[in-house]
Amino acid sequence: MTFFRAVSLVAAVGVYPCLAAHGQSPWLTLAEIDGHRVQIDTAATTEGSSYLSVRLRWFYPDKVVVERTDVDCRRARTRIIESREEFELLGLRVKESRAVDPKVWVGYSAGSLGGEALRAVCRYYAARPIGGR
Repeated sequence: MTFFRAVSLVAAVGVYPCLAAHGQSPWLTLAEIDGHRVQIDTAATTEGSSYLSVRLRWFYPDKVVVERTDVDCRRARTRIIESREEFELLGLRVKESRAVDPKVWVGYSAGSLGGEALRAVCRYYAARPIGGR
């Protein structure tokens, strides 16, 4: 059975300015399913003409993937602009760029980690104070 735990974004949005003032990490957990987790870099979110540009960090058992991603909340889709994979190989930390096609927009199925992350990004953005947009 799939275990899903959503983070209370309303509470997290209220706490974040405090964290930034104290120099702590701007990463906020958006969703977690079966030990796989996705976070947003709240300090690197910008608004495009019809989409948000965000930096996401995906945690898997054997690697971490950091992506610059455009999120279209109106159409519930994303496109990866750049992607970097980090993993350990023979005791060394390896960072490797991944090939992406920034022209391709994709949607996610409901209940998937990607789908929950997409919805959470849009909720996070909608909950930000007007001055933060």
